[in-house]
Amino acid sequence: MQIVKIEKRMISTNLKPADELSAHSKSVTDALIQLFMSEDHTCLAYFEVESYLSDTLFALADKGFFNSAVITIDSKATPNMRFCKLSTVEQGILKEILAMNLVKQGYNFENLSNSHGQISLRVSIS
Repeated sequence: MQIVKIEKRMISTNLKPADELSAHSKSVTDALIQLFMSEDHTCLAYFEVESYLSDTLFALADKGFFNSAVITIDSKATPNMRFCKLSTVEQGILKEILAMNLVKQGYNFENLSNSHGQISLRVSIS
């Protein structure tokens, strides 16, 4: 009779605590933003879009009826905007940075368009 030795092994994984993952995710995001904003053409496009949105939101607020608005930037209507000349990936990153900054400023937003050459946001004050 042969005795078979069964060995139990502990299966260990390298799971990281949630706060560590969150910190890592934030540092990766920050690095992407730094890379994006270090390029002149993307940085200028971002500030152009941010300025356009700010001016539009302030104009609506001045008229006294702003609580929610849909603001659209479309390459067909504004072909000379730097945003319209960015690649699809660059436009996507710009939209993400814009969304993060809108939240920081106390706005709620909903992205209504995922098409290239267009930003369409429903923005409201939270």
